Amino acid sequence: MIKIDYPTNWPGAFQEVLSLSFPTKNQPLLFLRILTSLVDEVVSFQEGRTKEEISSNSSIKDAMRGIPQSQSQSQSQSQSQSQSQPVTSLLFEAMINIIATTQNTGLAQFSLRTLAKYIGWVDISLVMSATTISMVFSSLSHPPLSSHAADCILEIVNKGMDEDEKLAILQQLDIMNQLSKLSSCTLQLQVKISEICNAMGLQILQFFDKCSTPTAINLLEQTMPILMRCYESELPVSFECFPFVTRLIVTIDKQQQQRTTGQPNLADHLPQLLQITYTRIQYPADYNIDFLLTEDDDFDELSDVDNFLREIRNIWIRVVRISPNVCLNFLTSILSSLPTPLSTAPFFQLEAALRLLFSFSEGLNTKSSQFLSEGMFPQVIAALHTNSHITNHPRREILLLYYDISVRYGTILKLDAAANGQMLMSVFESLCGTKGLLNDQSGFRNKCAYVMLRLVKSIGAEVGKYVENIVAGIQHLLAINASNNNNLFKPDNSLHLFEAIGILIGHSASKQSHYLSIFTAPQIARINDLLPQVQNDQNDNNANVTINQQLSMIIGMFAHLSKGFPMKQGGVSEDVCKIFKTTLETSIQTLSVLPNNDIIRTKLTFFVHRLILLLNEGILPFIPSILNLLITSATESENLTSVTQLLNLLCIKFNGKAVPALDKALLPFLRKCVELMPAMGSGGIHQQLLTERLIVKKNYILFLQHAMSYECGNLFLSGTNLSGLEDVLKIMLDGIVFENDPQVRKTCLLFFTGVVKLWCPGDGSSVLENVNSDYYNGFVQEFVYGRLVVDCMTILADAKFNVKDAMQMRVLNEIACLIYALKLCRSEEEFRANFVVKFELGYCGVNLNALMTCENEKAATKIFKQWVVCYRDLEIQKQQQRLFELQQNQQQVLYEEAQRMAGT
Repeated sequence: MIKIDYPTNWPGAFQEVLSLSFPTKNQPLLFLRILTSLVDEVVSFQEGRTKEEISSNSSIKDAMRGIPQSQSQSQSQSQSQSQSQPVTSLLFEAMINIIATTQNTGLAQFSLRTLAKYIGWVDISLVMSATTISMVFSSLSHPPLSSHAADCILEIVNKGMDEDEKLAILQQLDIMNQLSKLSSCTLQLQVKISEICNAMGLQILQFFDKCSTPTAINLLEQTMPILMRCYESELPVSFECFPFVTRLIVTIDKQQQQRTTGQPNLADHLPQLLQITYTRIQYPADYNIDFLLTEDDDFDELSDVDNFLREIRNIWIRVVRISPNVCLNFLTSILSSLPTPLSTAPFFQLEAALRLLFSFSEGLNTKSSQFLSEGMFPQVIAALHTNSHITNHPRREILLLYYDISVRYGTILKLDAAANGQMLMSVFESLCGTKGLLNDQSGFRNKCAYVMLRLVKSIGAEVGKYVENIVAGIQHLLAINASNNNNLFKPDNSLHLFEAIGILIGHSASKQSHYLSIFTAPQIARINDLLPQVQNDQNDNNANVTINQQLSMIIGMFAHLSKGFPMKQGGVSEDVCKIFKTTLETSIQTLSVLPNNDIIRTKLTFFVHRLILLLNEGILPFIPSILNLLITSATESENLTSVTQLLNLLCIKFNGKAVPALDKALLPFLRKCVELMPAMGSGGIHQQLLTERLIVKKNYILFLQHAMSYECGNLFLSGTNLSGLEDVLKIMLDGIVFENDPQVRKTCLLFFTGVVKLWCPGDGSSVLENVNSDYYNGFVQEFVYGRLVVDCMTILADAKFNVKDAMQMRVLNEIACLIYALKLCRSEEEFRANFVVKFELGYCGVNLNALMTCENEKAATKIFKQWVVCYRDLEIQKQQQRLFELQQNQQQVLYEEAQRMAGT
């Protein structure tokens, strides 16, 4: 009712509300509930409120604060209110009186909570009155009321006002002195104190940045000790002052950049800040960090401790960014303070120090990146890898951090590898032993497998010199057989190790084929043992599942071994090529036995992709059999996507040399696409099936375009495929005419641009003319000029074609490129007669003669864009003319009818 009627219709509302504040049974409680509801309904921001409601709420607040309203409201209010004090003043007095007089602790708490809600929007004089401040600070010393009183203080600190006035009020309140007098605070009150200090610190730093007045400097000096104690406190207390710490770092950075004088040097606080950061980044002694070693790497939610430590880490990174020298000196000091050897160092302190070391590089920018390559930092990394004995530490978490540091700062280890290689050797020895891949903890082993891959990648070519030691250390771990079916490592981590081995072998100076055969020969033999079992155990599903897993794992291993070999200029050696060809033959044989196994199909396809890059043209003899298996065994449209990608890669990589390998795959691939395309029923098909149809169309259209664009056009004219040429052309032409998808149209137009360039030259170089000259002449006149060009111009003439649409402009650009290519291939007279003249007279009369002299595709695109615009204007004029003629005819009919009626 107050919200609806006050102040216009019920100006004395708060006189009645104030009568409830007297200490009668339950009346003060009702009074406070009304005030709380008033804040929720009128003062607090809520989405969805109308402008009228917001305006009404503002009027209510103004009336409560005694701010003059409109004349009518002001007269009504003056007639009904005899008091000279604003309503908010009376409400404050009532709430303070309840706190002072009540013996009910819950009621006093409720009154303080309500008071806090009003502090932010009432006049500052009410807040700063001696009665209010005295009551709030006295309540702060009373444990049952202390946290609620702290909320009031926080509202005062956050209350918006002029900066000078805020500084004067903060100095007057002397909050830090009052807080320092508190003793035996509960955790809840400590959190509130941290919030207050954080809010004060942020505002003081804001004043300090603008103008470091003596008042701001004095307040900052008072606030810093308590804020540092809060930062050093336990998690919930420390967490509340993170915004201040972050802002302090920003202010220190500004001071260092501006080199201001006459201010206290806030960088003097950095050593204390770093020491607290080091203390707080340590895991609590009772915290379970076994999750670091679990095999499940998917954590949807982080605990409060994890979030807290992440924020502490971010603070460390920010300090490194502004003062790398200070941080490096601090890092050196804490590492030096740990017991030696580090294998005996306390876990939590050592773990925290290593995490700071690991994160150090994240704070460096391009200007300070030299810290990683010169000076003290490389010496710290060298000391950690030589005489620290850290690999003997009993905790696996320390070993993981040590390995991660080795990977992150691999450039330093790489420089050492080029010299004597002792640091890197110690890491590899630890990784390949019981402190790594041979450890009895499964999660730790799997993480070490991934670390091995990352480490060899980070070192690069220098890693090749360690191949003998590493191969000797881990070759028996990667054996896949019936007695050891991937029990040591998860499948992905086994593949990580194979890839790491491939990198090692690929970078080794000699004996590459020897090392490679160590890993491939047993697996080839294993496949030869397993394939007969698959054929003999057709009815044993469990046995087949196990065997199929092993077979797919072996093919994956071959693929990941090949990934490690760098793509050198001269390619790999003949012996290595021979080994990989043998593994490919074995993999093809596996798919021929299990053609419907999707995992084996995927692994083999990936392997072929790798070998295309590795073997170059040596892969081509194997392609026909691979494509035959992949196409004939495809049972879903998704299978065709991987086949399309392989076909496209072959065209891109080998151009015309790929034609013999692709010759027998073209028509079977197109037939399979038609076979797997969802049929159109009489009532249409579901949207999902429409999407699947489009995907299948895009697959074969994309392959046909790649074949034509990458010099494989002869593929369509071979004896195997010539009979299907008409179907291919119809497929691509339908893609231009009937497909509304701009990407499909663009792809089809690219195909025909290739057709024009390859098959339509009039100088005797056309491949099509050499194959069949009669067909060639009819092809140019009837198909190119008679159908293709007409359909392209029909698209441009369509009323729905919009030159302001980016995707449709791509289509226009491709049409322009196609016509421009046709102009270059054919004689001037023929092109003028069959295109320029035809479309001048047949369509809109726009002058296309400019095409005859344009010098590039960009100019042709501009001409066709003008053609579309002019054609659209002419069509509008024609419609207007037809409408005018229709109106004229109607008027003539009406006139004649009127004449007839007049005559009768």
